[in-house]
Amino acid sequence: MKQITKIACVLCLSAATLPSFAQNKKTSKKSPQASELAPLQNLHLSVYRNALQLSDYGSAIVALNYYLVANPNQLPYKDTLALLYLQTNQSVQAYTIVKQLQQEGRKSDMLTEILALSANALNQKTEATDAYQALYANTKNIQHGYALLQLQQQLKRVNEALFTCNMLLADTAINQATIAIADEKTKQEKAIALKAILYNIKGLLAYENKEYDVSIASFKESLSIAPDYSVASQNLKTISAIKESMEKIKTE
Repeated sequence: MKQITKIACVLCLSAATLPSFAQNKKTSKKSPQASELAPLQNLHLSVYRNALQLSDYGSAIVALNYYLVANPNQLPYKDTLALLYLQTNQSVQAYTIVKQLQQEGRKSDMLTEILALSANALNQKTEATDAYQALYANTKNIQHGYALLQLQQQLKRVNEALFTCNMLLADTAINQATIAIADEKTKQEKAIALKAILYNIKGLLAYENKEYDVSIASFKESLSIAPDYSVASQNLKTISAIKESMEKIKTE
């Protein structure tokens, strides 16, 4: 309730100063001078900064929107607005702003990541994949690469996913990286080495390509890194059984 009250106050403060400009425009028949607009614009930025200090992102968004109406060319603030929308799970707004900025020729890794995250949240998997692909190519950040790999898997882009997986495995930065995964039995999260997870994914992708020996070897490699990784253990048993049954069929 406090946050709603603060947003309402921002609207009232901003609206309260607007009638004076409207009256000036009627009497003088001229647009407000920059010196007249400055106090209002400074007020919006002050509210924005104060709201951020209070972690009141709703008020910060309102204040930035008012500021950008008066200052549409202040694109860095528009970048920030897109980020705020993303942080408050307003994916449609974040996505829309980034697309507008891209049309205006503005580019940055931050905007590409906002596009990727918001598009993924909106179930625009192909666009999210393309954004992460561009981002990973530019940053070589393993988090971006892992996000790209997951989307490629979901879209059944097996060969692309294998390429990304091998790139990640070749990056020494993954050696110290872990990911929290819920245990299938206890349902409690535990840290699993990213390298083990990647080898498990490689095993699944190799299976999709009917490369059973590579698949089994990948699962074994995963377990050599994380012996208690139950997902890889189960996958190894399943694929080994499938390969064994196929070999039996061939010999009959």
